[in-house]
Amino acid sequence: RFPAAPTTAGVLCALASGVCGAIGMLFFSLAIKRGDAAIIVSLSAIYPVFTVLLSPLILQEKLSLTHVVGVLLVTLGVMLVAR
Repeated sequence: RFPAAPTTAGVLCALASGVCGAIGMLFFSLAIKRGDAAIIVSLSAIYPVFTVLLSPLILQEKLSLTHVVGVLLVTLGVMLVAR
């Protein structure tokens, strides 16, 4: 177990996370009202690709061949659904 004492930095990060999440949901709701739900949900589900692509830049992780192939297949799948 570790102590979960709140710090100023932790509270600010939690607040920023909540605000960003609320803004994201607002834009998602607006997109659902204006467009085709199947396409919008498919495009919003691609966010793990950005995590994989940013991990070498931010966390200095190495991408394996499996990661690269997975990103390509997900991107191809979303492109096919969006057409």
